[in-house]
Amino acid sequence: FLRILVVAGILHWPLAVRLAGPLLVAGGVAFAAAWLLWRRGGAGPGDGTSVSNPFELKPALIFAGLLALVMLLSAALMERFGHGSIYWLAAAAGLADVDAITLSLAGMAGQTLPLPTAAAAILVAAVVNSLVKSGLALAIGGRDLGLRVGVALGVAVLAGSAAFVLTAG
Repeated sequence: FLRILVVAGILHWPLAVRLAGPLLVAGGVAFAAAWLLWRRGGAGPGDGTSVSNPFELKPALIFAGLLALVMLLSAALMERFGHGSIYWLAAAAGLADVDAITLSLAGMAGQTLPLPTAAAAILVAAVVNSLVKSGLALAIGGRDLGLRVGVALGVAVLAGSAAFVLTAG
């Protein structure tokens, strides 16, 4: 959630301001849940996890392709079906990644796409992505991990959504 806010802030400050409340609330809840789970004896250093090299070319090319696809689909869908179609694209993009749709919508926010629509679509992508992460935790880590991640992200998404509704005005 916080990375989305940073990316939006770098690319389009008014969009970041619009997203700040919901993303800070959701990020704060997710961080608090992670901290509590860690304190209760969750995974820590040396638990067998590994980090991939951030400078590998293949992931960068895949991301560039995904970004180009999202940008093309965004423009085409808006031209054909109007601004409301962007929510469907955001949900579909959120199945895999939130960065590409955030970059794309930040570039369109306030120009070809109204700022409130761009902000809401980014939040849709974040919600869908959180659901996917919960499902992956369940599928890969089993019932206990899936439940912990699902509850934590579910509460974070609900809190962030409530913040969005309360601040949208």
